[in-house]
Formats: sequence, structure tokens, C-alpha cells
Amino acid sequence: MDLTNAGRFDAVVNSVFSALADAFPQAIDLDPETLGIAEGPAYLSDVSGREKASEHFATHFFAASCMRFLLAEGYISGTVHHTWAATVVLTAKGLEQIGGLPMSLRSA
Repeated sequence: MDLTNAGRFDAVVNSVFSALADAFPQAIDLDPETLGIAEGPAYLSDVSGREKASEHFATHFFAASCMRFLLAEGYISGTVHHTWAATVVLTAKGLEQIGGLPMSLRSA
């Protein structure tokens, strides 16, 4: 059975892992637009100042769903919202996945 969204999932995960590896050990916020996954913001303000979903909302939501999976499986720690994630950092499991576990965390 093929996973329809596997390619999109891989692209999001690669972007997330790359951003988190660059920031490690600091926790960072992850916005799909900033990561280059989405081509615009998830929300736009209308003339009355109310936010409404943009044409890019679905891409942001998908990316957040990928991050939610990584969180549930223990690869990242943080808070995942509907379209972005806050204070995210790689866990030891995530570091092992990308081959970046520091020597100080390796067992002898």
C-alpha cells in the first residue's frame, strides 16, 4: 500500500529536522512559511481586521500535522498548534534519527 502524502511528509520532516538541528539545543518556533514549506501565511486579515484562512492554510495545516506526528512519536518536543509549532526542540530520539546525537548523550 502506498501512502499518498509520503513525499510531502518527507519534505516537511526534512525541513523541520534541518531547522531544529541548526538551532539545537535551543527551542524554536516553526512556521511553515518561514521553513519554505508554504508560499504564504496561513491567515490573512480582512478589512475589518478579522483573520481568515488564506489559500495557504491547507499547507500550513498539513505541515503542523506532520509535526504533530513527530511529537507523538517522540522525535520532537514542543507545542504544536493548528498551523505552526512553538518551542520545538529535537529529542534524543530525533537526534539519533538525523545522526546528530552528541557524544555526551551516547552510552558507553
